[in-house]
Amino acid sequence: MAPGVGGLVICSINEVGAMLRKAALGSGFPIGLADVISSAGVWLCVRDLDGIGAALEALDAGYPTGVESQRIGATLTVSNARIGRSGVSLIELLLAGEVERVIVENPDSIMLLAGVAGVGATNSGVAFALIFDDASIIIDSQPLEASELPISERLEIEITEPRGQRFQPRRGAVTVDVDRWETICELAARIYVPATDESRLSGAGAGLTDND
Repeated sequence: MAPGVGGLVICSINEVGAMLRKAALGSGFPIGLADVISSAGVWLCVRDLDGIGAALEALDAGYPTGVESQRIGATLTVSNARIGRSGVSLIELLLAGEVERVIVENPDSIMLLAGVAGVGATNSGVAFALIFDDASIIIDSQPLEASELPISERLEIEITEPRGQRFQPRRGAVTVDVDRWETICELAARIYVPATDESRLSGAGAGLTDND
C-alpha cells in the first residue's frame, strides 16, 4: 500500500485480494466463500469498479445462517439474498444447467453479484444476463460501467452469449478510498493472533510473521 491523494491509497491487486479474503474470514465467512468474495472484489477493482465497497456491503452483517429459496421448475427464487453466501451457488447452478433462470430479491449487493457473475463468466467463457425491470446488462469478461447497474429490489439472471473475445485487464494496482480500506483492515485484524510469547508457544509465528 502506498499513499495517494484526496483520501485515497494505492494498493496492489494482490494486496486487495489478500485483504478482502482476510476481511471475509474476520466477518465469519468460511474459507471457500472468503475466496469468492475476494475474487469478485478484485474482478470489479481491475475494471475500475468499487470492489471494496461491494465486499463491505456483503460483509456488513456477518455470515448469514440460512438462505431463503424456492424452486419452481427450472426457476430458482432467492429472497433477501445475501450475495456473499449465495451468489456463487446461484452462478454455479446456472453453469451446471441445474436451473435456467435465477430470480434474486432484495440483494444486499448488486455490485458484488456482478463481480461473482463476472468471475464465473471469465472462467467459463459464457456470459450472464442481469435483467432488471427496465434494463438488462451483460456480464462477461468485458469492462462494465457502474452506471449500468441500477438500484433494484429484484433481478433475474440467465446464461447468454458473451459480447466478444475474452478481455484481460492489465492492472497491477488500484486506488482505494482510505476509509473503506481501513474498515477492511479492521475486519481482517479479527483473525490475527496476539504477538505474545504465549501465542508463540501455542504455535503462532511459525513462519515469518506473528500471524502465520
